[in-house]
Amino acid sequence: MKQELWSYRNGLLIVERFTGTFNPEEIRKSDEVIVSKALKKNEPLTVLADLSNATFPHIEPVEIKELFATFDKNIETINGMRIALIANEEHYNEFVKASSYAIEATKRPITVMVFHSLTSATEWLELSSQEHQLITENLSK
Repeated sequence: MKQELWSYRNGLLIVERFTGTFNPEEIRKSDEVIVSKALKKNEPLTVLADLSNATFPHIEPVEIKELFATFDKNIETINGMRIALIANEEHYNEFVKASSYAIEATKRPITVMVFHSLTSATEWLELSSQEHQLITENLSK
């Protein structure tokens, strides 16, 4: 399991890359990092998470709600947050879990969308071509 994180826009844009196998506790720890960064800002965060090389075998779709515990404790802080998840459509189970996560998110004041490509995700997040290029370079290392 490996997680990498980059910040742009003075910390308002967070990019994460997950590689390997993750359990629910590791996801919650990642969310705690995001919430701690959001607490320092007066504006909603934009998050792009590349999950295309990650697996979540210990997370069942019915357990997705539990992953929101950190966000649920910080509703004011996460209000307006936009999260783009890049999932590998070739790994059907992982794509279903990402989609279930996005559906569960609709019960909160955040927006989560699942994408097959970095380009689609950065377009939805309305990132500049320069930001797209920087993110592409970091994610391809």
